[in-house]
Amino acid sequence: MAERVDIFDADMNPVAPYQMEREEARRHKHWRQTFDCWVLRRAADGDRIVVQLRSKEKAHHPGTFDISAAGAMLAGE
Repeated sequence: MAERVDIFDADMNPVAPYQMEREEARRHKHWRQTFDCWVLRRAADGDRIVVQLRSKEKAHHPGTFDISAAGAMLAGE
């Protein structure tokens, strides 16, 4: 089952049909909500930003470094 997301205009007002499949929303460049989590780590020798290496199986930017955790918020979240 495809993931559905809420869609918005540039001012974050819901736009009819209000929800659609995530890949369709991405393809049509509709505004949608995402979640980004940046993990900062304090260390005696300096502060660090924790990143992750994306899977080579990902459709977008495979095998590249990315922020600590991120993703699309599903419809209703």
